Amino acid sequence: MKPIKALYPFALWVLRIAVLVLVYLLFSKTVFAFDYRHLPFFVALVFIIGGLLLFFGGFSNKHTLTIIASALLFIASIYKLIITFSAHPDGGFASVFLLLGVALFFITAGNKK
Repeated sequence: MKPIKALYPFALWVLRIAVLVLVYLLFSKTVFAFDYRHLPFFVALVFIIGGLLLFFGGFSNKHTLTIIASALLFIASIYKLIITFSAHPDGGFASVFLLLGVALFFITAGNKK
């Protein structure tokens, strides 16, 4: 079977929206608690900002915003995975790992259409 290339732009937008939803669900409570004296607040803030920038980067013809946002998400995901690593990973760990994969995809693909 051949891939359906006409759906590629739609798939990119679905990924961008999925990142927004995932980041909101995982990190909104931490950010809205506004406990700026602790590091988890800033990590969650990087995830929220990265997700928003990735979404808005899709409206640009240039790759810069998408790549910067993806790099933020990638680095924050690596940090979060290292901090939360355990012998028995849970759904949150898997979600952040999936987020890392999507960020890596956008780092390599940019705004390809």
